[in-house]
Amino acid sequence: MKITFKGKELIFCKGNYVVGSHEVALKLFVLPDWEPYCTLTVNIPGTFLEKDEVLIKTWSENEPIANFLRNGDIFEDTGKRVRTGYVRAEIWRFKDPNLLSTLTIAFSH
Repeated sequence: MKITFKGKELIFCKGNYVVGSHEVALKLFVLPDWEPYCTLTVNIPGTFLEKDEVLIKTWSENEPIANFLRNGDIFEDTGKRVRTGYVRAEIWRFKDPNLLSTLTIAFSH
């Protein structure tokens, strides 16, 4: 799946975290060169997520892209939060539960 953000064409890729809960990891890459743009998700072992939920890093360098995606048609914010250090990760779900299965598998994190 591709999006355009700040004039860049980005593609979503998925993987799984190998430590902890083995939840879905999402990264964005800049096309056409597949330059890494950001890791959208975080892994907090012990966090329970539903099958269609992901734990989103919304702080620091991810803040602009997180705000853009929060207001788009890919994700919805569940309102659930998980503390990690001095910040809280947000639990989002895919608006289309089938979307996750269509993402390119590109890495283990």
